[in-house]
Amino acid sequence: MVSAFGSSNTLLLIDSRANIDRIVTILGEVDNEGPLGILRVYPLAYALATDAAKTLTSVYVEAAPARPREAAPSVSAPPAASR
Repeated sequence: MVSAFGSSNTLLLIDSRANIDRIVTILGEVDNEGPLGILRVYPLAYALATDAAKTLTSVYVEAAPARPREAAPSVSAPPAASR
């Protein structure tokens, strides 16, 4: 989830650590005075930006690796005392 707060010029990111790290890397390329790296802007000739964003988001979600279910902690009986 990404929320923008215009009054404070702030973004709120809620996601996994890996995704937040990727977004922060992208923001580092975008939020500067001049072009660094290989960031490219592609103007859209026919698609609406909001529709393209939805499509890219759906592709990203479908392409993301499935998160493994958290395994329930195993509970075992204490070892039997030998006599």
